[in-house]
Amino acid sequence: MLNTLKLRIKQNHALLIAIILSLIIHSLFLINISINLPLFKSSPHIIEANLVMLPAEDKTPADSSKTVKAPTPKPQKKNNTANTDKAKQDFAPEQSQVDEPLATDEALLPDTPAPDHSPASIANQLDDVHTQAETSIANNNIVISDISSNNAETTENYFKEHSAPTPVETSRYKYVETDFAIYANGNAGIIGDVKVSFSQNDDNTYQIESKTSARGLATLFFDTLTQKSIGTFNQDTLKPNHYTYNYGNNQNKSQSANFAWTDGLVVLQNSKGTQTVPLKDGVQDMLSFMYNFSLSPPLDNMELSITNGKNLRVYHYRFDGEEEVDTGVGLLKTLHITKTSKDQEKTELWLAVDYQFIPVKIRKTEENGSYIEQIATKISALPQ
Repeated sequence: MLNTLKLRIKQNHALLIAIILSLIIHSLFLINISINLPLFKSSPHIIEANLVMLPAEDKTPADSSKTVKAPTPKPQKKNNTANTDKAKQDFAPEQSQVDEPLATDEALLPDTPAPDHSPASIANQLDDVHTQAETSIANNNIVISDISSNNAETTENYFKEHSAPTPVETSRYKYVETDFAIYANGNAGIIGDVKVSFSQNDDNTYQIESKTSARGLATLFFDTLTQKSIGTFNQDTLKPNHYTYNYGNNQNKSQSANFAWTDGLVVLQNSKGTQTVPLKDGVQDMLSFMYNFSLSPPLDNMELSITNGKNLRVYHYRFDGEEEVDTGVGLLKTLHITKTSKDQEKTELWLAVDYQFIPVKIRKTEENGSYIEQIATKISALPQ
């Protein structure tokens, strides 16, 4: 049994030590033994601190060249009443209280006359403003940045940074670029875009370029259409020399017209072959006829001969009245003209009165009644 007890003690050796320590600690609390901490022999240190206000920093500039000019007291008017003189002396500020201006500050204040706000002066100024405004309107002045050949910008880059021009009726456009949005059958969604540029050069040559591209799902069914017309012009009309119509890379849909004015012939070339037809004065192509109205007013001649590269036909236009058209550059006053044919197809143009009769809306209607519409979203122009 003793061996068993020793074995138990050996197995629970740590537990027995913990029990013994616990008994000793509890015994100390029961017998109430007080324990005093030792006192320090050295006395506590006392720190004394006094708050002292520092003198204000002297912000006076160190530059001794700046002298202070003492103000000159104004002479007092003599008054026979002694009390009045004494009152003035009582209320006069002390010299140390007066803000003394620097001599250099006086040099910064020029001696300028006070502005004249009299009714007569204001009326004269208003008359000058009205006279300048009337002169500007009468002369139809336009301020245009220099885009000469010495300038780094080209004409095309210039118009990328400028919005619609101010309408001008007295000078022709040297360059005009119009962006159109394409709609189908009156739907609100835009299905494509058209950019048309028209330039008249100093050597009396012109160039018209048109690029039509689809948007969204329409790109799966329609390729890019490019048209180009180049030729010469005079005071009254455009005279095309070459016209091309290219639909993507499809050669079967490519068309062209070459104008031999000296020989009085126009050569038409398309997928069906080449044909030569007589050429009369005033014949236009599909691009030039739309911009020819900027040289020849639309109501002067309502009969036009037009070629599209496949045939040459005479078209009769009718005037459908003046209309205001809502465009991307605002509400524009236009002349509405319509070209019809025997197969019920028709082309309608809305020509902007204030923009040299350039087209700002075009509608092409097919035999079945469906139509495609182009409406201008941006116009950039440079007058001659």
